Amino acid sequence: MTWEELDYARLEALRVRFLERTAGDADYWNDEADLASYDLTFAERIGWKWDAVLRELQLRQWQPPRQVPLVDWGCGSGVALRRWLQHVGLADWTELVVSDRSARAMRYAEESVRRQYQEAGQPLPTIRQLSPDAAAAAATGSVLLVSHVMNELDGAGRARLIEAASQAQAVVWVEPGAYDESRALIQIREALMRDFRPVAPCTHSAGCGMLTEDNNRHWCHHFGRAPVEAFTEGHWAQFGKWLGIDLRALPYSFLVMERRTRENESVPSPDWSRAIGHPREYKGYLKILNCQAEGVEELMMQKRDAKALHKHIRKGKYLPIYRWRRKDAKVVGGEALDQEGCL
Repeated sequence: MTWEELDYARLEALRVRFLERTAGDADYWNDEADLASYDLTFAERIGWKWDAVLRELQLRQWQPPRQVPLVDWGCGSGVALRRWLQHVGLADWTELVVSDRSARAMRYAEESVRRQYQEAGQPLPTIRQLSPDAAAAAATGSVLLVSHVMNELDGAGRARLIEAASQAQAVVWVEPGAYDESRALIQIREALMRDFRPVAPCTHSAGCGMLTEDNNRHWCHHFGRAPVEAFTEGHWAQFGKWLGIDLRALPYSFLVMERRTRENESVPSPDWSRAIGHPREYKGYLKILNCQAEGVEELMMQKRDAKALHKHIRKGKYLPIYRWRRKDAKVVGGEALDQEGCL
């Protein structure tokens, strides 16, 4: 599929189903061209969100389980699985599982992963195509990848997926950055807490601070960065204009959990905090919705108190993980977590 071959009318029809939350009604892939068009456009934007999540996991120095099955549940075109393999590595998986209610989607996902291994010159592990029910059983002891499925699941489907997650070694789940999807992920986090430890976006293992009455209007969402080509290549500009998509906006929600029996403990430690969403900028100060073990609350940072940190936050130079120095709800300094552990 090339940009010149895209059927924009068909892409718009797919997008309407996603936005109206009717994509779960039936298999919506008419043919392989649908999947190829989706993979080139919408799935690539989802891939940018996975890039942000996987970069953060590397920043936190998290080591996922190895020598286990890798299951992509609700695989679509396979973008989540391919991004995981790109960032984490092609080796050390006992098998790969692509699962979707659409046989056409599973075939497309498997073929795309096969090409990824062939282009890298790496030996290909066993790949299985499984129905959602069969994949739920195969998730036992696995790393389970889930991407952008929440608005396609009814109550029974969501319960089945949560049960599958509860049997995995680790769960990496990415959704749109909307209120409903974020709140659903929070409920899943709480349901898994007995046997699992939060890896991200949380910096703690306490109850979710979003669940207090005062924070009911908030939701846990974050913003990724579109790559340079999204702004320099004409086909992306045409895509955004035709479908009315702001390519600069890349909101997402996500949840990463690992089974508590694992020995390795990820960084950062509970004295680190995470900024939620975008900071709100005012003349001379910022307001930051902050999450840490003690709860979710709004903090204020005056430029005069922490000029360098204020500048870094405004420019979005670092991922939003910080150790603050505070006076009550006022930030007077701090450090950002970077690849070396701190700023």
